[in-house]
Amino acid sequence: MTIKDIEKLYRKRVSRLSADDRRQLSAFLVNTAKQITLIGSKEKKALLCDYWASILYYIEHDYSIDFIIEHLDSKKLGTFYKQKIDRWFSLDHAARVHSLTISKNWMSVFRLSFDMKESIVPELLQMAMNYTIKRFPLFSTTIKRGFFWNYIDTLQHRYKVEAERNIPCSPLKVSRSNTPSLRVVYHKKRVSIEYFHILTDGLGGMVFLKTLVAEYLNLLGKTIIPDETIFDINDTPNESEWENGYAKAEKQLENNQNKLLPKEQTLIKPALKLEGKLSRVKPYRILHFEMNSRELKQLSDNKGVKVTTLILGFLVATSIESTRKKKGLIKIQVPVNMRPYYNSNTIANFTQYCIIKIEKQNDFDFNTILKSVETQLIRGTSADVQNQGILRTKQLVTKLKWIPLSIKRIVFRLVSHTIKDRVYTTSLSNLGIIRLPKELGNQVDKAQFLLGAPSINRESCTLITYGDTTTLTITKVSRSPVLKKRRFSRSAWRSQLA
Repeated sequence: MTIKDIEKLYRKRVSRLSADDRRQLSAFLVNTAKQITLIGSKEKKALLCDYWASILYYIEHDYSIDFIIEHLDSKKLGTFYKQKIDRWFSLDHAARVHSLTISKNWMSVFRLSFDMKESIVPELLQMAMNYTIKRFPLFSTTIKRGFFWNYIDTLQHRYKVEAERNIPCSPLKVSRSNTPSLRVVYHKKRVSIEYFHILTDGLGGMVFLKTLVAEYLNLLGKTIIPDETIFDINDTPNESEWENGYAKAEKQLENNQNKLLPKEQTLIKPALKLEGKLSRVKPYRILHFEMNSRELKQLSDNKGVKVTTLILGFLVATSIESTRKKKGLIKIQVPVNMRPYYNSNTIANFTQYCIIKIEKQNDFDFNTILKSVETQLIRGTSADVQNQGILRTKQLVTKLKWIPLSIKRIVFRLVSHTIKDRVYTTSLSNLGIIRLPKELGNQVDKAQFLLGAPSINRESCTLITYGDTTTLTITKVSRSPVLKKRRFSRSAWRSQLA
């Protein structure tokens, strides 16, 4: 419905209320309008329309006027739509790299989702977004173009929640003026947030998803008490939340006189590619493989390894079977959370990478693969190795510092799409175990995590555990059904785990 349709319906429905109820709602909306004086008239009307639609929902579902006024309290808007915020953020080194890889048809986007136990109420999800976004200064932003680097600038407007219509993780139109760097969509019982990787990584993005869904449930009358992983939307943001973890790490490394060592040649050596012709539509398929987390843990314990090692071992083994060349390296990129290394609570990007490398052999043994993966994970996630990655990224950014952005983008896109993807066979991002407060967990059925389509590789993989379910998700850009069969068939798992 249009804004005029909703306004007309609202006035018609409210006219049937008692005179006292009408006076309360009228006074409430007058006060609300005073809180949204900063944004333009069209957006102000849209924001008021969100209130009309929410009030209509509440009235039709027999909520009291007192409940409506309390839960839609305009104080929860803060001053976000009333007072100009003069705040911008320079990009950390990792974000600068992500910003240079944007092209017309590709950008680094990932999605986090919760499948709720009840259908989404769009009107209340929109109101939850209106209230939540102001609590996340780093996310209430748009990408701006400078002369040498992009930067992130505050964007004070209504952040629209939409029904899902497009392919998951489609590129965000950040080249347009005042376009947000994230997207919130819903479908039936699922609410999803898609982030441009320039803003955050999976852990930071999960904080926003939890907080948004908690506020949405509060609007439904289900009280969710914030914990250390859910922000109180009425609290004042703390600068530590958008701390540049890379800058903090670089300073410590310089103070400790850490030096950059020569890069391992195997890191830049081309990796074996999975078979299958690339699809024009990306992603071609998104596959979810749900496993019982307790049984998976028991399997990994039986093998004497961690769950991540077990899944990586399986990806290596099935990748060996899915490549045509007889010799070469299977290489899997694994993100590493750097926050514990530097005692950081930032919700901005703070991730490095570990590379798992296995030489292809026709007579491979799964247990031997697991031992190699485990050894490489221990070494690859060590502070010494990860610090080298931080120093190497800094070196790259320093070399590019005084080159105009327009030239940097052209050169870097060529390097990124022709070289970077070719040095990996696939990737696995493990977000770990998602823990929710009991009141919130009672309303969430599933959690999902997926990466956008890679530019050249045939797939990207994620792992997430919530409740009794661990979900392996593969974003597939190949039309070949062979890879799907080898990754997901029960016979493939039995043959490796026997």
